[in-house]
Amino acid sequence: MTVFGRKPEEQDRLDFRILQFGPVALYYQAAVLERDVAGVTELGYDLHRLDLEAAGSEEFHELIASSLEFPDYYGRNLDALDDCLSDVPYTRESDVLLVLESFDSFFRRDEAFAHGVLDALWGNALRNQQVGHTMLVFVRSGDPRLSLPPVGSSTIYWNQAEFLDEDRGS
Repeated sequence: MTVFGRKPEEQDRLDFRILQFGPVALYYQAAVLERDVAGVTELGYDLHRLDLEAAGSEEFHELIASSLEFPDYYGRNLDALDDCLSDVPYTRESDVLLVLESFDSFFRRDEAFAHGVLDALWGNALRNQQVGHTMLVFVRSGDPRLSLPPVGSSTIYWNQAEFLDEDRGS
C-alpha cells in the first residue's frame, strides 16, 4: 500500500504527481492515458477498466460491482456505491487504478448520476489514502472540451500532459 514520504524519489513517483491534483484525472489522448496506466501499474496498482460507452446507471453498477468484486448485497445505487468503495482498502491487497473509458458519453446520458459516481470515487479515494491505500481514477473523454463540475469540493483537472487546451488539439 502506497504511503508517500518526504524523500525526493517518493515525491517523483507518477502516482504522487497525479495525486497532487486529486485522485481523479481526466484524459483525452489514448497514448497519454496508456502511458500513465503503464506507469501506475508498474508501481503495483491493480488495474480495473470500465467501458462506459453504452452504459447507463444500471450497467455502471453491474460493471463496477463485477470489476471490484462487490458483495452480493450491493444495493446498486450511489449510497451503496459509497459504502462498498469505503471497504476497498480492507478487501484488496493492492492499490487500485480504475479507468473509466468513454466517460463523456456516460456523462451526457445522465449528468447527475455520473457526477455522483465521480463524487463517490473522489471522496473514497481520499478517505482510503488515510489508511495507506491509494485509489486513482483515470477518466477518459472523447471530447477534449469536456468540463466536469467539481467533486469533493474540488475541480477535476486535465492530466499534466494535456492540461492546456492546445495539448488536446482544441
